[in-house]
Amino acid sequence: LLRLLRDACILAGPTAYQLESSDSLQKSLATADSLMEQLAAQDDSSPVVRMLTQHYLLTAQMCFVHDLSTAGLQRFSIFRSLQLETSALTASDLRFFLPLQAVHRMSAEDRWKLFQMVVLSDLWLLVREQAPQIATSSAPGEQASDQQRFDLIEEIVLAAVQSGRADELRKTWSEGAAIGDVVAQKGLLLLMAGTEKPALPVGSRREQRWLTDDTPEASFGGGSDAVAEVPTRCWYFPWPLTGQFQIINTINSKAANLPWSGYQNVFLDASEVGEVKLRSTSGQVLQKKLVSFDPARSDSAQLLDVAAGRVRLLISGQELWSVQATGNSSPWLFLQSSQTENIRVDGLSITGTPQIPPEVTLLDSTDLRGWSSRLSGQTQPDLQLDSVAGTAQPPVGAPDWQIVSGELTGKRSLQRTAPLAGFPQDCQPIGQIVYQRPLSEGDRVSWEFDYQPGRSQCHPVIGQAVLEILPTGIFLKHSPSAWWEKLAGFNGRRMPLPVVNPSHTLRLGWNQAVLERTSSGFELTLNDLNPIAFSWNPADSRFGFTYLRTRREARVRNIRLRGNWPTEFQQTEFLKVLQTAERPHQSP
Repeated sequence: LLRLLRDACILAGPTAYQLESSDSLQKSLATADSLMEQLAAQDDSSPVVRMLTQHYLLTAQMCFVHDLSTAGLQRFSIFRSLQLETSALTASDLRFFLPLQAVHRMSAEDRWKLFQMVVLSDLWLLVREQAPQIATSSAPGEQASDQQRFDLIEEIVLAAVQSGRADELRKTWSEGAAIGDVVAQKGLLLLMAGTEKPALPVGSRREQRWLTDDTPEASFGGGSDAVAEVPTRCWYFPWPLTGQFQIINTINSKAANLPWSGYQNVFLDASEVGEVKLRSTSGQVLQKKLVSFDPARSDSAQLLDVAAGRVRLLISGQELWSVQATGNSSPWLFLQSSQTENIRVDGLSITGTPQIPPEVTLLDSTDLRGWSSRLSGQTQPDLQLDSVAGTAQPPVGAPDWQIVSGELTGKRSLQRTAPLAGFPQDCQPIGQIVYQRPLSEGDRVSWEFDYQPGRSQCHPVIGQAVLEILPTGIFLKHSPSAWWEKLAGFNGRRMPLPVVNPSHTLRLGWNQAVLERTSSGFELTLNDLNPIAFSWNPADSRFGFTYLRTRREARVRNIRLRGNWPTEFQQTEFLKVLQTAERPHQSP
């Protein structure tokens, strides 16, 4: 009976999100507690005490997985007391001691409270040599993303550094290291590295690499101008680059599936013999040219020359296009590849005097460079190319999205969205525009948006999630399934975020908002109120805006992006990031 009860608690874990509230989960666990305590009161034999100890550890794990930190800490404290009094569980029983991926999402203070109960007790002797945990998703029920590694010692160091308890941990581990505890010695080295570089504490993020994600805008079909036949993916260099520089991509005919490099939202596609296409990062073919191109020649190379307000695109010394580098809204070097899982770069280099700006102004170009409304089937200004006849046709009338007097505006239209070929075909009465580069950890987007009931209103999006900002509160909502595929775990349901006073969040007129990508998820700050922390799929992180286009318009201004970028460009650091091209990841 006890084993069945324990197994029932385990089985309840993956479906806990389907309960009406966290209170429902806690009530269910309280019922299980009562039954377990009654049975333990009637029989205090070792097997029963062992099961009771396991019960509180397992239910603590469930609470951590489902973001109930306070309840999880309370249950873990009971487990710790039982374990210290009875030594009921062995190191083998504790081989899966804590769900570190879920613990990583907790606040620094809560993580330190948890780890303090481990480090300052005999539990440390049982769990200190546990192997790292490998996880493939960030919450129960999510589709698998790229693998992530979570190490107990690194997580303890990170919690101590971020909560300001590094000295306390150093004292404890110094005592252990003095008596030969090799794990404590390892921890001291990690702690030293973490406190020497507070901006990049140990375990807080991976090394900076090329960025990509699972947002549909990250991929498009390269086999046809309209219908997706061969999936391709964009990989973005993590830092913005401005100034005057040249990007050289040497083409080796013996190496298959080499990526094409791009900048300012455009790149060359020479996948078909005798023809080169100029594409945007969303896959749109801007122009085509017939060209004699032989990749087997020794001087075959793609060159991007950024200077004097233009981006010149050349192959083997032949200039094919010269594109206006309007503004600073899309200063990203990127690679476009038919490889959706990994890429290789044999001959990519950069010369000249590139600079790294402290921030990127995302509306600093009249043609919305770096933005795409392709998935919603809406129109926006054409990229500003030279006056050469091409295949791209200008939209009829004013585009759906444009910049007017410094404001990004999405126009109201009674006509439903007409999706493009190769994308979901269910018409939706909504409009959406997304920024091409995914958000990386430490990125901070700020903007202002206009709210006029019945006239002007829009909501920020993160990949396929919508943050509904309403007079009644703020809600995390998965986009309608017709947009792409429905992520498991949220079931399309609106989830209220913890707002202290919902009636004070949204104001008439212009509102200010800030969205930050953190090590454990995201934080939204509205009108300088307290930040609201929430979790979302880290492999689905492109930022944008959506609105109900059949009923109102969208107005946004002053959109700015800041990140944890170097203050100046150094070739050595560039080469370090470049070397990660063969092992990119989706969520730094």
